[in-house]
Amino acid sequence: PLMNLPRLFSVGSIDGVEFSCLFDTGAATNLLSERVYNKIPNPPPIIPAAYSFRTAAGTQLDVIGRALCSFTIANHTTLTPFYIVRSLVGAALLGMPYLTQAGVIIHAATHEIEFANDERIIAQTSATADVDSVEPTSPTHYDCSVSTVCSVETQPPVTRATLPTSVRIPPCTGQLVEA
Repeated sequence: PLMNLPRLFSVGSIDGVEFSCLFDTGAATNLLSERVYNKIPNPPPIIPAAYSFRTAAGTQLDVIGRALCSFTIANHTTLTPFYIVRSLVGAALLGMPYLTQAGVIIHAATHEIEFANDERIIAQTSATADVDSVEPTSPTHYDCSVSTVCSVETQPPVTRATLPTSVRIPPCTGQLVEA
């Protein structure tokens, strides 16, 4: 099933603040979490959003607005528009606007990302995210991965769990690994 396919991540930065970025060829825009935006020492101004967005699952995103950021990834810096989103599960999502602007070529079989400046990186297939809170979506399911709900089996089933502030989630294994 599609949920078990690896997703490609790399580390990007804005004004020295590093964060994990998901490459998403199905996304119509670039998204940045409010958490990351608030860490930028001199953040660019936020312009009110003219559009609303939904996830692939149809959930409405809580968009604060749009900011034009000097974004760097793999020695490639561009002035990139990001929509700032409250409660975005991951740190950032690089959609088709960035991928076309940067001339990105994705070699899915090797997880290699190639940029127009001939820089190449090997993308990660999992990401580390800061977790402010974890809420169960059912007694045995937790929002536990960037844009994916993974199953967490417990015996006996629990209705609430306390996790460390930072966790690393392997892609769709259903196992939590403390970072």
